[in-house]
Amino acid sequence: MKTDCAVPYISANLSSSSPIVANKHIHLRHGISQYDMHYGLELGVVLSGCMRRFYRDWQMDVRRGEVWMCGMWEPHGFEVINSRCIVLVLVIWPAMLSTMRFEENPKLNLLKPFFSDPEFRPTSDGGKRKRILQLANRILEVQMSPPERRGIWQRLLLIELLLILQEDWDEPPEHRIMYSESFSRIQPAVQLAAKSRNMVTVQEAARVCRMSRNYFSRIFESMMGISFAGFALRNRLSRSAEDLLRTDMPIKAIAKRWGFTDTSHFCHRFKEHYGCLPGQYRI
Repeated sequence: MKTDCAVPYISANLSSSSPIVANKHIHLRHGISQYDMHYGLELGVVLSGCMRRFYRDWQMDVRRGEVWMCGMWEPHGFEVINSRCIVLVLVIWPAMLSTMRFEENPKLNLLKPFFSDPEFRPTSDGGKRKRILQLANRILEVQMSPPERRGIWQRLLLIELLLILQEDWDEPPEHRIMYSESFSRIQPAVQLAAKSRNMVTVQEAARVCRMSRNYFSRIFESMMGISFAGFALRNRLSRSAEDLLRTDMPIKAIAKRWGFTDTSHFCHRFKEHYGCLPGQYRI
């Protein structure tokens, strides 16, 4: 449990053996966070109080029993509206949802809500809030289970939560969807960008996916809603932001560590995405 968070949530270390990380956060004071972005999908539930969620071109107030979602590398932030705002935050490994198949409903795609534009994502109306709160509390309860059981319970409860949210969801006529089979084709490039500290070129990414550069660029952007270069840059910025909060490394050293040409370039890119300079973010 994390109390009185004044900074964005740090990205979780996700993998096939740890595809879901759940944390309870208690915010005791009003305040606005800086923008964050991370590889993992994010699904949050407000357990008490009220929080305002910010996206690039959209904002929404989330109250008790309501949810928010964030896609891969999607910049987002929040403001605590009511003091003592308690939230459950799930960070999810995208590959886990992308490979799920349900023979009872072959068309069901649990990734859809995360890759729709924020204003078109599912919401929890009055009839769903009680059920969502019950599930959120169950997710917190299973954190005390043995590791070999906890992961299974988390997965089952997450599926139930997503099914509830999609029950009466009116999908927008046009939205970005990362189809499961398509995601598997670009997954090698996603993994390459996530593991690399230096800039990964489009040519390198296309090569590991066994595609031509032009075809890879086209299919990647059509699914992700962002170019591969932008995706890889967000990865390095996100990891550098973690270093700013977790270490005392000089900004110059962090810039070098994550493959930026110099401190000036790093600061320019960082402010462009986070809305503040690295030194301000660290405070």
